[in-house]
Amino acid sequence: MLAVLDHLAAADGGLFGLDLTGVRLEATDAGWTRGDGEAVRTDSGRLVALLAGRTLPDGRALRRR
Repeated sequence: MLAVLDHLAAADGGLFGLDLTGVRLEATDAGWTRGDGEAVRTDSGRLVALLAGRTLPDGRALRRR
């Protein structure tokens, strides 16, 4: 899961047209973080979903470019 997060985050959201400016991603189950700014905290599986352009059941989503 961490390798997938690294790959998606390294593209700065470009793979799915996201804008990660001002966003800090934090995986609560793995100690993984990336970025600076407003924290988005959830488990690694949900972070992968967010980085793939999905909206979480609680309504959270990342900005599109």
